[in-house]
Amino acid sequence: MTRGKSVKTGPASLEADLSSDEAVAGGLPQACQPADEPPGEEDSLLSQTGGVVLVFEVAGQAYGLPVGHVIRIIDMVEITRLPAAPPIVVGVIDFAGRVIPVVDMRQRLQRPLRPYSLGTPLIVAWLNGRTLALIVDRVSGVEELRPENVDVPSEIFTADMILQARHLVGVARREQDLLLVLDPDSFLSSKEAERLAFLLSSS
Repeated sequence: MTRGKSVKTGPASLEADLSSDEAVAGGLPQACQPADEPPGEEDSLLSQTGGVVLVFEVAGQAYGLPVGHVIRIIDMVEITRLPAAPPIVVGVIDFAGRVIPVVDMRQRLQRPLRPYSLGTPLIVAWLNGRTLALIVDRVSGVEELRPENVDVPSEIFTADMILQARHLVGVARREQDLLLVLDPDSFLSSKEAERLAFLLSSS
């Protein structure tokens, strides 16, 4: 499989790698984009077309997020609690002068929780039509997926595993393991999205 450029250092170095001229010249989309500009339709068709994803880990499992939805990768900052928020939302942060919700990916994926540190990375991304910050365990790099190596979740997960598949757009077969690719358009449930919209508009 052809893979994208990968960096094993911290979020700041990875962010520079994602948005570098060399990465763009090599055919990788720039990861940093204005938060108010939704990505193109092609990103939501990843399972049919393949594409480039940002790879990160949560509880030992590798996940991918189409880089067209990635705005920035930052280190942990102070999180302010948001009362009455959905359980997956641990609070809000100030990002470039804007208040954005923070989602604990272990909570989202129903994995055991663990405390954060100053080195815990946050992926700021455009999901469900809004900017969110995702708390993950580790960011690995970027990887190019070939369409023939990406299966739709229904072909991999059985009916009793549907909860694990509902936030996925594809499952990429790699040499050593499977890469679960998040669906940027169904990351939040309709109730979660409505609740967040209400709370943020009232704050």
